Amino acid sequence: MMQEEVMLASRPVAEDIGHALANVEARAQQHAGMENRLIAFMSSTCGILADIESRF
Repeated sequence: MMQEEVMLASRPVAEDIGHALANVEARAQQHAGMENRLIAFMSSTCGILADIESRF
């Protein structure tokens, strides 16, 4: 192949990889947000449960 053909052939692949990486990053940020919300929920729930258990 000529160099121009290789460059043209690799451009869509590079764009696909860029889009895939952007999607992975967006999903990782979503998962981190969900994890933080779950940790906050569990922390508040565990505190309430500890208060209830201490009363009995």
